[in-house]
Amino acid sequence: MKKKFLLIVPFFILTIFSNLINFGHCFFCNLYYINSNKQKYYINENIQINASWELDYNQYNEIAYIQIQIFDCFNNIVWNSSEYDEIGYFKRSWNIKIINLNVSFINGSNTFFIKFFSYYYQISTMDMAITYLETIEIEIMKRTLMCELIRFKNHVKIGDNLSIIARFYDKFLEDNSLLINQSILFNIISNESLIFQSNYITNDSGIIIFDLFPDEHLELGKNILVFIVKNNIIYNDSVFFYEILLEKNLVYVEIIGFKEIVQLIGVTGGQRSDHKQNVVFYLVFVKKCGCLHDSCIGPFSSGIDPKFIMGVTRTVQRKPDEEIIVV
Repeated sequence: MKKKFLLIVPFFILTIFSNLINFGHCFFCNLYYINSNKQKYYINENIQINASWELDYNQYNEIAYIQIQIFDCFNNIVWNSSEYDEIGYFKRSWNIKIINLNVSFINGSNTFFIKFFSYYYQISTMDMAITYLETIEIEIMKRTLMCELIRFKNHVKIGDNLSIIARFYDKFLEDNSLLINQSILFNIISNESLIFQSNYITNDSGIIIFDLFPDEHLELGKNILVFIVKNNIIYNDSVFFYEILLEKNLVYVEIIGFKEIVQLIGVTGGQRSDHKQNVVFYLVFVKKCGCLHDSCIGPFSSGIDPKFIMGVTRTVQRKPDEEIIVV
């Protein structure tokens, strides 16, 4: 019986000693640093976060871990790392693709907060400690889209054909991969009315091509070409305006036959009488269109600017008892 007691006493003493050690093993979390590679990001970029910390606690009756969390300006968590509960000193890096985050934008940008989160829970006492040891503020923005029209003419005539080549680009990027398969809404407006609308998709060069026929797509006078980019994941909402003027054709006239205008002035029964005849023959040419066929020549001729209709007139005047004078 004595031998059994001796065996129990060392075990009892060992248990007490172990509990004393665990009691003195308190929670400890120290953040040495946390940083991001930039303060401002475009939505197509990645956020790189680096952090170093030390964690210590009693794993028998305590629960503890650290975590990296990202909040938007509405205090919603949009990303978080795993829970790191290992005891010791650590360095970690995270590379986060922004476009995969559930983010919203106000006027094309938003403020986000990277936080170092520390969690502690004491099982026996049910004590809990939740702490954010440090916060980093960053800004995420959508990109700005640019547009140019290639070989664009802002004055066209009726009968002309014009190929609209619109190139969309990002002046801060040499790579066009972000501009492939982008949806572009194209409108034509005249006299504050929408006269044409269609959707186009950019090709591998960020270009859309549209064959514009003035007779079908434009109205006489000023027309506004409008390119709209809206609800794009990467780029801000953008609207591009270009003015194009549709004019009537210039008319060139060559007289190939002519009969003079004759004005006869005489006295009949004490009254003056005037007799006039006008006969003028025209051959009308329209630039790029050749001769006009079946067209009415007048100040309201379709497709012809009245101020460019020209004629040649000669007058023959005859006075009583005098010779005919050609003026």
